[in-house]
Amino acid sequence: MILYDIIYFMNKKFTLDENSITIPKGTDVVLKSPQKSDDGYILKAGTVGRVQSFYYNTYEIITPGGRKITCQRDQLSVQKQNVLHEISRSHYEWKELKNEIIYEAIVGSRAWGLSDEASDTDKKGIFLLPFSATASIYDAPDEIRNPETDSQYWEVQKAIYQGLRADANTLETLWSPLVTEITELGEELRKKRSMFISRYIYGSFGHYAMSQFKKIHQKLNRYRVQNQIIVIIGEHPDLNMDQVSEILAEKIPVKTPYEAKELITDLYQSLYDRGLLPQRGFDILKEFLKDAPEEEIMPARKYRPKNAYNLLRLLYSGINWMTEGEPLIEVKGIIKKELLSVKKGEIPIEETLKKAHELAERFEKAYEKTSLPEEPDYRSADEFLLLCREHGARKYLNSIDLKPPVTG
Repeated sequence: MILYDIIYFMNKKFTLDENSITIPKGTDVVLKSPQKSDDGYILKAGTVGRVQSFYYNTYEIITPGGRKITCQRDQLSVQKQNVLHEISRSHYEWKELKNEIIYEAIVGSRAWGLSDEASDTDKKGIFLLPFSATASIYDAPDEIRNPETDSQYWEVQKAIYQGLRADANTLETLWSPLVTEITELGEELRKKRSMFISRYIYGSFGHYAMSQFKKIHQKLNRYRVQNQIIVIIGEHPDLNMDQVSEILAEKIPVKTPYEAKELITDLYQSLYDRGLLPQRGFDILKEFLKDAPEEEIMPARKYRPKNAYNLLRLLYSGINWMTEGEPLIEVKGIIKKELLSVKKGEIPIEETLKKAHELAERFEKAYEKTSLPEEPDYRSADEFLLLCREHGARKYLNSIDLKPPVTG
């Protein structure tokens, strides 16, 4: 199939047989019928879960409450219809373009030296669009994903743009010590990767760090509110929802009891989505909380430290960029021990946030003294992109039968 077909496919409405589409790991799904979890609990139809793994037509699903279900493809629906279309398109793009990858590396916890038995092997990489796609009137994909592993690959032009603005993920991919696939063009890119180094790293990493701070505070606030609701209901089991809302409004920063009521609705909706409540409703919530095991309530009460762990690692890497001119990829010694403790939840979140603020101050001071260039090397980046496009054009010309023009 020539590449024009994939481009046209992307710009055309199409009909899908949902059961024929493999659902990638990490996709949110809905049970079509009641299913028994691995621990014997019956989860109703409509329960939301997430694909953890699959083997041929058999899927392992985990609910937000931690229950695992093993079921067949025809027993699952993708939660959102637009996601189903994206999955189908992603499959087609991967099939057509997987042989165009020029660079691939392992990233994430395995590259950082922070993996454990449960850690995934995350990969990112770069591919080169064939000439027929870059010369077409149709939009070409600037990113593809392996539907089985969810590994992500950027088209070379997108990767260059991201590198020039010091995107943290792109730089980490290019500096990863665990390269798993590389072509001559990939080797050339690896040699020229210093063209992306600039003081823009400060803004990129700083923005990323601020987003992680925001996520942490949002999640902490949500968990604290949900914990407060659970405590109030436990202390006042006979109160109705309006009365609980009034008490909650006095304990948390909301303007009206109506806003507090919405937070209670959010809690029982969350428990319903996790398959822990048979129906949505305040009375159902109260009944559940009477006898619910602590491990089922825990996901709504306990903060999970992933964002904090990523925040500290990001700041350490940013400081290393400013002082040494390269990222801190594989961590060792005291830093490794500290990050693993945060990852396992062994350090209180308040202590972790205090450490993050200290690192942020060090990052600021390192930026003031850094010797990194003001801007990336735009000329070298442009020359490399031209080299890639010329490579694609030569490959295309070698693949076709050029006939002399008809004269006379």
